[in-house]
Amino acid sequence: MRYKMKTNRNPKKCRLAALSFAGVLAALAVCSCSKDAPSGASGGEPQPQGRPIELQGMFGQEKAGAAPDLKAPVDGGPVVGGEETTPELTLWFTRADETASGAYGAYETAQLSAVRPAAEGNTPTALTFADPSPCYQLGGLKTRLTGWFPGGGAEGSEKGYWNGTSVQWTIDGKQDIMTAPAQQGSNAEAMPTLVFSHRTAQLRFYAYAETENIAALWGKITAIRVSGQANVCTYTPSTDGATGAVVFSGSPVVFAAGMNAAAAPSVTTDKAAARQTGESVMIAPQASAYALALEVESDKLGTIQVTLPARVYDPAGAYNIYLRLQAVTISPAVAVSDWGATVEKDVEL
Repeated sequence: MRYKMKTNRNPKKCRLAALSFAGVLAALAVCSCSKDAPSGASGGEPQPQGRPIELQGMFGQEKAGAAPDLKAPVDGGPVVGGEETTPELTLWFTRADETASGAYGAYETAQLSAVRPAAEGNTPTALTFADPSPCYQLGGLKTRLTGWFPGGGAEGSEKGYWNGTSVQWTIDGKQDIMTAPAQQGSNAEAMPTLVFSHRTAQLRFYAYAETENIAALWGKITAIRVSGQANVCTYTPSTDGATGAVVFSGSPVVFAAGMNAAAAPSVTTDKAAARQTGESVMIAPQASAYALALEVESDKLGTIQVTLPARVYDPAGAYNIYLRLQAVTISPAVAVSDWGATVEKDVEL
């Protein structure tokens, strides 16, 4: 599963506060909101209605340059294929409300979900909340929303589990994780667009040989594995409405670039013609020099261990790793592609 995300994108805002009528059935006919207004109406008079949270969402800003063909998977998987359009996605949110001017209560334990229709990733697009829709509070107090993708999972799920304080994903290198810094709005001032940004770094693998004889010696690449990766991601929204913290943890595990070994393409001798080998792998970003460890398996030479030169792996960075096959080793090179446009760097094996 994947979806294309171009550089520079932003999400939209939604959510509604509810009403309460002295005449119970009449209230439902007027508005379906997820939050009750304060009581106080008398004599059968309906209370004022909260303004629906008409939220917009978008994806970006990643980095400068157009992203390559990447599209978001509906199941929470990696980002691949599809150059212009991000398919329809369900985004997840939680809200916190002002209790007094400038003072917010805790984020709610309940989650909200909204659908972003298929659109260009960097285009602000209206989100549609599940019924009952959320509304702003009455009386001018503000509401704050923060969002993430994927979501709606149970504890320990790759879909993202919200426990009222943080969202946690159990990751296997396949899913793309995005979060949106909190935005706030009220009945008087609509909430700005929520902008979702990638929190993982993306790896793509390409193999080529120096000569036809070396290509024949290796045969087909049947597996590529990335060693020593964190398998838990936790997003904790900030209580002051800032970006929030994303932390990767867990015991080191191995992520595989899923591929159909039976249909593995033959190794080319033309680097420019090399096709991506296996699926993209999402890993925890690395802010300082990090030596990525790989296992590359071929049907004729078995498994070869490869360590890439140490480098930084930024969140929302896409890295094309070129594996130059030699007689019995691999020279690796890394090409940076900003989740889109590619900048090459080579690695020899």
